[in-house]
Formats: sequence, C-alpha cells, structure tokens
Amino acid sequence: MDPMVLGAVALIGLIAGYINVIVGSGSSIAIPALIFLGLPPHIAIGTNRFAMIFNNGTGAIGYHRKGYLNVKAALLFSVFAAVGAAAGAFLAVKTQPALLVQLIALILVIEALVVLVGKNGLGIEQKIFELTQNNLIVGAVAGIVIGLYGGFIGMAITSMFMFIFVAFFSLSFLESAAMSKVVTFVISVVATVIFLASLKVDLIAGGVLATAYVVGAYAGVQSAVRMGNPWMRFLFVIVALASAGKLLFDLYK
Repeated sequence: MDPMVLGAVALIGLIAGYINVIVGSGSSIAIPALIFLGLPPHIAIGTNRFAMIFNNGTGAIGYHRKGYLNVKAALLFSVFAAVGAAAGAFLAVKTQPALLVQLIALILVIEALVVLVGKNGLGIEQKIFELTQNNLIVGAVAGIVIGLYGGFIGMAITSMFMFIFVAFFSLSFLESAAMSKVVTFVISVVATVIFLASLKVDLIAGGVLATAYVVGAYAGVQSAVRMGNPWMRFLFVIVALASAGKLLFDLYK
C-alpha cells in the first residue's frame, strides 16, 4: 500500500480511536474512509475489526485503571455478545448490509432523542450496579443482538452498548463507556478470527490502523475522565446523530 495512503490511515485511526473510546462510533469514521482509500467493503470491515481489538483493549484497560469498570458484569455480557458476533461475521462475508444500515441509522437517532429528552439524571448520576435477573436477561439479549450486528458491520456498536447500559442499567456515561469497551473487545476478537479465516483483513493497513487506534484510545480515556458525564452525554447525542446521518448519506449518495 502507498505510504501516503498508510499515512492517511494513521490519521484516520487517531481521530476515530479517540472518539471511539469516549462515545463510540469510531468505525463509522474508519470504515467509509478505508473504502474511500481503496479497500473493498468487506476487507475494510474486517481490517477495522482487527484494529478495533487494540482500541477496545486499550480503552478497557484505561477505564479500569481510572476505577470506572465493573469487570464481572462486562465479562458476563461479553459471552453473549461473542455468540452474536460469530454469527454476524459469518453473514458479513456473504451478504449486502444495506437494509441493516438503514435500521442502525434509525436506532441511533432514537438513542440520541431518548438521551436528549430523557430524565435529567440519565447517564449523569453514578449508581451502584446490581447484576439482577432482569439486568442479566436484558444484557444477554442486547449482547446477542448487538454482537450479531458488531460481527456483521460493526459501525457504532460502542454507542449502542453505551445506550443500553445508560438507559436500562442506569450507569453513568463513564461507566457505560468502560463496560462497552470490554464487550466490544470480545466482539472484535471473535469477528476478526472469522474475517482472517476468510482472508478479509489487510494486515498492513490493519497494523497501521491498530497502532493509531491505541494512541487515540489512550488520549480519549484521559479526555473522557476530564470532561465528565455531562459533557459525555452532550457528545454522545452529537456523535449518534452524526453517525446516523453518515450511514444514510453513504447508503443513498
């Protein structure tokens, strides 16, 4: 791959990796950019999933060190997400995702509106999370469904998991970002294995993107902690709406 193109990949990774660990949707930036730079769509998806292993892993470690990660709950939900991710990755190498993209764009708009007009404490107040039976059921269903989409395309899955943790589990945005990083790390690992087996990963571009993702993730965690939950809530709404618009624009242009 041309050095200029790899330089562009690195810049994209820094920006997308930074945003992704704060409010998600980094893949909504990276995947269209990789396609624009010349990678076939399926390889762009697979390459991004490979690189996201390092972004999500760095983000999870960073949030854990800051004390915002419930490791037990995150790992439990990750098991269900892994099941969905495996099925989604198998579908991704054989199908066209146009209908799913429209559905995801609609979901992102709904999420942004719920956060925007919901109760004032949504995602702001920090509460003690209990792994009740109801929470386990919601987490399992959400993990499988979003994991399926994560293995299939992967754009905005962090944003989706953050919304679930904020809206249904009453976690703060910082806590939900931390939990989401663990779950999306597992999704990325499972999906990457399948994409690699199907020869749908550009390892050179993926290596450059992964390196940039790590740097962006480290900077993103520091920024998230400094800005706090109110600003993360505002940024979540902006990024969710922008991601929905980007998905639809790419689909209908």
